[in-house]
Amino acid sequence: MNYKQFLGLEEEIDFKKDDELLLSFFKGFPTIPNTSSQFYHSVTSLSSCPRKRYYYFDPNAKTNPVFPDSNKKEDVLDVYPSWAFLGNAIESEVIRIIMSKGRLIQSQVYFQDAKLRISGKCDAVIQVPELFGDELIPTEIKSAGKYAYESNYQWQCIQCQRKRWWNSNVCSYCSSSEPAEKVLVSARCDMRPKYDNFCQILAYLHLSGGAYKRGLLWYYAKDNGHQSLYWVYPNERIWNAMVELTKELDAYLEMQMVPPRPFKKAVFDDDGLREAEDWRCKYCEFSFFCWQDLIEKFKPVLYEKIMEAWKNED
Repeated sequence: MNYKQFLGLEEEIDFKKDDELLLSFFKGFPTIPNTSSQFYHSVTSLSSCPRKRYYYFDPNAKTNPVFPDSNKKEDVLDVYPSWAFLGNAIESEVIRIIMSKGRLIQSQVYFQDAKLRISGKCDAVIQVPELFGDELIPTEIKSAGKYAYESNYQWQCIQCQRKRWWNSNVCSYCSSSEPAEKVLVSARCDMRPKYDNFCQILAYLHLSGGAYKRGLLWYYAKDNGHQSLYWVYPNERIWNAMVELTKELDAYLEMQMVPPRPFKKAVFDDDGLREAEDWRCKYCEFSFFCWQDLIEKFKPVLYEKIMEAWKNED
């Protein structure tokens, strides 16, 4: 099975959404405005492009340079730490509240398969006896962007909590002169769980040797604090595909040979990658290095900029 066929398996997943049961139990959430090493494959990388995974191990691979004159947001180094730190803060807050309810069995649970050379850490293992008895549930906490939810806000009176004009001086219901406040009325989830996230929790289920019958993906919206929960069940077909791709990658690593690029189409401008056959290419830190044969042939200006930037980095 090649990588593009593996990506196609996502269409077979039937996600089981379950917001009400757990969210009715875990109350108190606020409203808010790498385990890999040189010897092991990270669980978080198992669904990534084999070529990208190879570059992580290749000391000669170069990440995309930052051009001082670029106007593109994605080329600015400060973009990564901002959302990375926010994601860590959300994870910590969710775990803190789960712990306060006495339902956290363990956080940062380590999984490893020495034969497959795969390792990773799960955010938490939780237990909710009132709902699921003694079942242990490996849980991954993920932050969701503002486009994942359709939020509905309204202005209301602080005192009586009825609708009120934002610029009115007095509430027409209770005559309160307190300023109106903007509150979240509802938030509807329009997102489908990310395939990468699914594969991550799926790997924990299979690496556990059957210790867990299902896992949980817990999404937390960064802009309004809304949450959505999805059950993940063992899936032999997708797990075997990940293992097969990993073994193929090991063979390329043993030969020190770069695996073929799964995708064939990409469009570059003088600043970088504008369009690609797969969205992963656009956000890959090795895209220039991976596509440099095409860049050298069709975008000599960009190629010279890249070579000069890499030379300065050395």
